[in-house]
Amino acid sequence: MEEERSTVPPDILTEVDGNGPSKQPSRRSRSLPTEESGGHSQNTKPQGSTDSVTGLDEYPMTYPRRGHAVIFNNYWFAEHSLRDGTDTDVVNLQRTLGMLGFKVTVHKDLTAPEMEVKMKELARDDHSNADCFFAVFLSHGAEGGIFGKIGFSRYDALTGDFHRGDICKTLVGKPKIFIIQACRGNESEEAVAVSPPPPDDGYGEIETDGPTVAAGSDILYAFASGSGSAAFRSPEHGSWFIQTLCQYMCDYADSSSMDFQRILTKVSQQVSTEFACNNTTSGHHNRKQAPTVETTFTKLLYLRPKAKTRKPKYFQ
Repeated sequence: MEEERSTVPPDILTEVDGNGPSKQPSRRSRSLPTEESGGHSQNTKPQGSTDSVTGLDEYPMTYPRRGHAVIFNNYWFAEHSLRDGTDTDVVNLQRTLGMLGFKVTVHKDLTAPEMEVKMKELARDDHSNADCFFAVFLSHGAEGGIFGKIGFSRYDALTGDFHRGDICKTLVGKPKIFIIQACRGNESEEAVAVSPPPPDDGYGEIETDGPTVAAGSDILYAFASGSGSAAFRSPEHGSWFIQTLCQYMCDYADSSSMDFQRILTKVSQQVSTEFACNNTTSGHHNRKQAPTVETTFTKLLYLRPKAKTRKPKYFQ
C-alpha cells in the first residue's frame, strides 16, 4: 500500500503501494549541492580505514568497480492497482546510483518467478572485482514478500542465495544492500507526540566467549515501512522513502562522517516526521510511515563516488 503527504499544501492526488488512490499535499523540492556550491564537507579519509570515534573498520571500496545495482520496477499487475509514480523513483535511483559509480540495470514488470530466477542468477555472477551489490524492489507487497505482475515472492526466495557463501562466493565479506519500497501490511503508523528521553541509567555488561560472525553477515535490508504497515507513494513525486533516500545519498556522498546506516537513520527521521497521509476518504488520514532497517553489517559502509562526478541538480 502507498499514499503520501508532506507538510506543504495544496492537495494533489496520490496513491498507496497496495490498494488504491489517496490525496496529499505536494512536497517542496530541494536542490542538491553541486561541486560549485559546496554542500557537505569533502571526505579526506583513505577508503577502508578505521573510524576514529567508533573504532569500526570501513568496508574497502577499492575494487575496480563499485558494483551492480539492480532495480526491479513493477508498475502493472494482473490483480493489483497500477503504481503511478514508480518511474519517478526509477529516474531518481538511476541518477543517484549512477553518480555513486554503480552499473545500473532496470527490470520492469516481471512476474514473481522471473524475479526469483533473476536474483539467483545475480547471486551466481562474478562480483570479484566489485565493491558491493545493491538491489532495489519497487512493488506492491505484503508481510514477508512482494508481488510480481503475476504471483508473490517471499524475501527468502528472492535474496536467500545472497546469504550463502557457497553460492554467492564473490560477495563474501562485501556489503549486500536490499532496498524495499513495498507495503508490509495494511496498517499505518499513528501520529503521536514525542516524549522527552528518560534519564540515562546505564547498561549492565554481558560476558561472552569472544566475537562471532553470523553466517549471513554483511547484509542490509532497508524497508520503506515497519512490519505489517503500509508504504506511501505519490504519482507525481514517487514514494516518500525512495525520494528521501536518494536525496540524502547525494547530500552525503562525500561525507567523512555519514556512513550508509547513519544516512538511513536520517531518512527514517525525515520520512517519519515530515510526511503524513492527507487522504480523508481512506483509513490512513494523518497516518505516518516509519522506515526500518535490518542489518548484519560488520563494518561501516561509505558509498563515496569512485571518481569526481557531477551530482544531479534536482529530483523530480
